[in-house]
Amino acid sequence: AEIFEELRRAGELVYSKKKFETLRPALEYIHENYHAERISVEKLSEICKVTPQYFHRLFLRAYGITPHNYIENLRLQYARELLGTGKCAVAEAAYSAGYENASNFTRSFRRRFGFSPTDFLSD
Repeated sequence: AEIFEELRRAGELVYSKKKFETLRPALEYIHENYHAERISVEKLSEICKVTPQYFHRLFLRAYGITPHNYIENLRLQYARELLGTGKCAVAEAAYSAGYENASNFTRSFRRRFGFSPTDFLSD
């Protein structure tokens, strides 16, 4: 029984590595383009040569977060870093991070961090 359990674990590791390798091109694309364009699951699945449904499911299992939320978190972290420098206003940080308007950015920022970008600037 112990041998079978060890073989099962080894099989899971190989399968997991394969999943991550399948997702690697999409992750590279996301990190290069998250602030410059709207990235769809369809585009990412094309890059990985899988169906959109399979890509979404694979990404969620591998990272514990949806592709959309992953991208949104990257954008919010980038905008927070920009705001932290004190060199740009809220709207400028929002546009630089890939948001189309400051109100959507403010809503997402508040939901993610628990306070508004303006509150963050005033701290």
